[in-house]
Amino acid sequence: MLKKFMYMVSLCLIVLSGCGTTEDSTIEGENGNGHSGIVAGEVESMLEETGDLTYVYTVKNQTEDEIPLSFTSSQRYDFELTNETGEVVYLHSSVTSYLQQLGEETIGQGEMLEYPIDITQVGLESGDYTLKAWMTPTDGPMYDSTIDISVE
Repeated sequence: MLKKFMYMVSLCLIVLSGCGTTEDSTIEGENGNGHSGIVAGEVESMLEETGDLTYVYTVKNQTEDEIPLSFTSSQRYDFELTNETGEVVYLHSSVTSYLQQLGEETIGQGEMLEYPIDITQVGLESGDYTLKAWMTPTDGPMYDSTIDISVE
């Protein structure tokens, strides 16, 4: 009887030892925000300044799966500028033409999409603005990102 009991306890300990968890949910490395590691299971979007009124909008897949994005036109992203009162002063898609064609982008694991944004020709008056960029898939998340900017 004692032998059976010890066998069952040993079996339970073996099973439970395989059910451990880890507190470390990151993979070594450094992402664009200066944070160490990448967070498993997230798609990160960001806007970064690359020069005078030029930016890059980046969508990085930090999940363990490919991320398919379907589109109904050649447009892949859009962006807008809002002034201090929240009024949209520029919407890129309102002044740009796109081909009407089905398309798809796939962001592989650890891969990213990058899109340049140049607002030098927009003709902004001096002041503070918010730049917001987002993907334009037919469904699913739009991975928007914002950055505050000042025009002198």
